[in-house]
Amino acid sequence: SGQYDPHSIGGKALLAHELAHVVQQSAASPRTVQRAVVRQGALSIHIDYGPVVLIPDADRADHAIGQIAAFTGAPPPVAQETAMRALTADAQKWLMFALTLVSDNIAAASTLDRGVATQRLVDHAGSALHVPQPDPARAFVREAMRVSGWSETAQAQRLSAPVDPDLSAIDTIVNPPPSTGAIGDPLDAAALNARLPPALTHLLTTLDPAGRANVGTRSLSAFQAIGDVVQTEARSFFAPYADAAIGNLYDLQPAWHASANIFDVGTLTPNAAQRRSYLSNRAEIIGRSDTTSSIVNDANIFADVHFESTRATDRAELAGIVATMEADPAIAPVVDRLIQHTGRKTGTASATRIGLVTDFDADQRSACADHWVGIDTLCHEVLHALVHPDFVATAGRVAFPQVIREGFTEVLGVQLFNDRIVPKANADAAFKTTLETGVTGAPCPAPVAATIGYGSAGSGAEDIRTRVHDDNFRAAYFLGRPELAGLPP
Repeated sequence: SGQYDPHSIGGKALLAHELAHVVQQSAASPRTVQRAVVRQGALSIHIDYGPVVLIPDADRADHAIGQIAAFTGAPPPVAQETAMRALTADAQKWLMFALTLVSDNIAAASTLDRGVATQRLVDHAGSALHVPQPDPARAFVREAMRVSGWSETAQAQRLSAPVDPDLSAIDTIVNPPPSTGAIGDPLDAAALNARLPPALTHLLTTLDPAGRANVGTRSLSAFQAIGDVVQTEARSFFAPYADAAIGNLYDLQPAWHASANIFDVGTLTPNAAQRRSYLSNRAEIIGRSDTTSSIVNDANIFADVHFESTRATDRAELAGIVATMEADPAIAPVVDRLIQHTGRKTGTASATRIGLVTDFDADQRSACADHWVGIDTLCHEVLHALVHPDFVATAGRVAFPQVIREGFTEVLGVQLFNDRIVPKANADAAFKTTLETGVTGAPCPAPVAATIGYGSAGSGAEDIRTRVHDDNFRAAYFLGRPELAGLPP
């Protein structure tokens, strides 16, 4: 008693723990060191596999059961224990190492539900993609921390939600007050019906591509070839948030690839529901615009008529306007053409698809200039594919939902384009060549920076970003934590 026994499980674990301090990677062995620190953004993940590295196959299930009891404060439920014992030896090893990682680093994710986290790990162990050792790229570490929920919890937990005066300013952006009268005043339905249809019709006819005299052709295959490139750049640029959430697009199995899911929107045959959706989206742009422009000939419509999208009666009035316009034989074909000339993201998870436009007005821009406009659109649509569903749900809790649905996406898409894609293309000729393969006129001149669109929705989202800063803005979007951007949870 009290003496080291090299043949006992405890003795083997102690020996392994001490050896972890001296084990080194060599040319003769692919094994990695057992102790390390991995950075995940601003966080440090401490690795110490000493306690589990030499656990025999026959003892792995018992050891994992003990780990869960120590981690959660209670023995695992019978069903969970049964599932653990039914795992293969390799899956049990994966589980032991994953439990070690999460429990050793729980302080950074103290709000994580430990019982839920362990169940996630048990459920995932049998289909895990990466092994604990060797793990030179730390793929196992990322997998275990993401699956458990540690990554999204820890990344969000280190951030603080905004407070006044920023919180009040953000509320005004997503719940804009009326321009006259008081908040809560009833909708002036007559004024809405008098002003919105002609303003929306002006936007539609101004943007209608039917009048183009010189139509150029975009190469769909060129964009299909670079879809995965943009997807990869987004993961790196928006690290550690873009791939931290449970079930995020980067960790789907089978893997989801943007390149394989890009289609030509010109092949669409719009139906009534799609036309109404398009009209509703553009009605938000027109209604919330606070200045006039070439496409907006009437500003402040919603503010002037006291339109509140959180009120069912107001939504019904708008829906009636949209339905009437959609049924108009003079309007419907214009909307069809615009749908066939507007990038879009459809579906979710593995069913996600990205639609891009394959022609352009050759009197307005060259093939090179248009190709880079298309890359900017691709950035925007890839961001749509990466948004957390809990963030999207926030749109139903504010009066100006387009800030959530499009504004945040637009800001992040422009960031990806202006701050990663364009600078990298300008600095790396090979990267630029890859992006421009198949484009008439390549090599193209240096691309022009994109500007934030979507009217007040885009500018409002950018105002929120400047107030909460990039980390909070991105955590809200990718992790589904809207409160970190001052939005209702």
